[in-house]
Amino acid sequence: MIAQALANTAWQFGTITQSDGRLFAALTRAVERRLGAFIAQEIANTAWALGTLGTLGNHIHLSACLNNIV
Repeated sequence: MIAQALANTAWQFGTITQSDGRLFAALTRAVERRLGAFIAQEIANTAWALGTLGTLGNHIHLSACLNNIV
């Protein structure tokens, strides 16, 4: 359930194209710690949100983790 909540939070901010640097830094750290629990849809939603907001490149470790999954 935590993975879904994290993905949903990222997705919701992506849909309103609203980004907060500190929030997304904390969010990506939480995602990185729990990435193994994410299902494909949650990974896709999180990557989409970060890409839509133009912040995926700011989170190099998470980007690398996502690249290894895909």
